[in-house]
Amino acid sequence: MNHRFIALGKNKQGDYDCDHGKYDSLFVIAHEMPIKEFNNLYNSGVFDKINERFDLLIDDYESETIPASIAADCLKIVKESNVEINGVFAQSLKEVVNYGTRAFLEF
Repeated sequence: MNHRFIALGKNKQGDYDCDHGKYDSLFVIAHEMPIKEFNNLYNSGVFDKINERFDLLIDDYESETIPASIAADCLKIVKESNVEINGVFAQSLKEVVNYGTRAFLEF
């Protein structure tokens, strides 16, 4: 797989649509994360730190959801890890905070 997929709702309807796999909804933002960015985040331990702190399972070939309630703290972990802060993952977390929804990670 060359890319990883992140979707998030623009509002409650988009969040509902994501939760039901309707990623082509007008209320959903979908991003593809390049494999290089995924590997950088994975190898730097960012996902492990987020997983440990929030009892998640962000990993290769896994699906996970990051709610708005922890998205800002996840973004802080990314920033503290000195990895790509302008990448798809960080941008998605910023959007989740902005919209107050969830990020649906399909890795």
